Order: sequence, then structure tokens, then C-alpha cells
Amino acid sequence: MGIDMNINKIRVSLVDNDVIVLRALSVILKRMIPEIEILWCASSGSIALKYFADYHICPEIILVDMSMEDLSGVEVCRVLRRKSDKIKILAMTAFSVTEFASDASDAGVQGIVNKADTAVLRDMIISLHRNNYLAMNYMSIKFKNPFEANQQVLMEGKNIHVDKLTDREIEILNICLKGYTLKEAAKLLHISESTAKTHMRNSISKLGVRNKVQAIAKWGSIYAKKF
Repeated sequence: MGIDMNINKIRVSLVDNDVIVLRALSVILKRMIPEIEILWCASSGSIALKYFADYHICPEIILVDMSMEDLSGVEVCRVLRRKSDKIKILAMTAFSVTEFASDASDAGVQGIVNKADTAVLRDMIISLHRNNYLAMNYMSIKFKNPFEANQQVLMEGKNIHVDKLTDREIEILNICLKGYTLKEAAKLLHISESTAKTHMRNSISKLGVRNKVQAIAKWGSIYAKKF
């Protein structure tokens, strides 16, 4: 792209379940973009959500791998986008960009890149820093700016009813959405761990999913911003 490198500091966070990739990307990006500052790295989706909620400085750009084990990259992006209309999200994949581009766009990201193509990755980060969203479009897929993407994702849950979930079940889901364990959620709410587990089992049934991870992902992607 031939981008001018005269830019201000760029605060970035990285999410990838491969710690070797996280270390490598940190080194490569610092070498290719001297102005970059890596705020934090997360090796899972749940850790990323916890860091995002707890860290005292918000990153300008978050790079998220699409293929993760606890929460999918798409779900992580969707939760992040529901929580913020300002951060810029760049999806990464080691596979075909085409495979994830549409889902990533629907989840509110601003672009997608093959993480092995470090030159394109560098240029996309700089383009996002400069709010050049048109440069991020991929084939026929258009990526919205953070505000528009936030509105798009919020609309997904507009007509969804959550009447079946109790206030306590919602509290536990929201706490777990930040990356806390059920044991930690129980301690925060001053209830027993067994009681917290019972509430989670009820939530799993009411949300029509199979396990805790799916319940947290579904809650985050559809409902979290409503409370």
C-alpha cells in the first residue's frame, strides 16, 4: 500500500489462543511499527473480555484470531463490539480470509487479514489508526466504522425477550462474561458455588445451549448490552 509511517502512538491488544503466535506478533509488530504499544495479550476469548473490562487503558485496536477454543473469535468480536462503539477490531486468521470475512463483518469488525501476511497486517493497522475504513473492504464485503458496527450489532438483540432469565441468572452471566469463573462469581455475589452452578444450569436450559461456554457466548452476543 505504500503507507507513510509518520504516525502517532497506536495502542493495540492481541487475542490468539497460540501463545507462540502472540509473542511472535508482538515482536514483529513492534519492529514494523515503531509507534505501536502492545497493551495486553490474551490467549483466550474469556481472558480477552476480562482484560478489556478491567484494564485501565482502552486499546485503540484489538486484533482477534477467528479460531479459538473457549469462545470463537466471531463471538469475542461481537461481545467487544456490543460493549464499545469506539474500539477498532481487526479479525485475523491463519486460514482463508474468505471463510470468515462475512461472519466477521456481521460481528462488527473493521477488517480481516491473514495473520501470516505481516505487511498487509501492518498496513491495515495503520489504516485503522487513520480511520481509513474504505481501505478495509474485502471483495463485496463492506466493513462498517465502529459506531455503525455497534449499532448494527445492538439491533440483533432488539426484539429478543429475556423474561425467562432471573435477575440472579443475569448477574452470573454478566460476571462470567467478564472472564470470571463460577467460583469467583459466587464469591462476588456472596452465594455458594453450588448455588451459582444451579443458576448457570438454569441459564443453559433457558438459552437453549449445551454448556456454560455456549451460554456465556450467546448471552454476550445477544443480550449483554441490554442490562
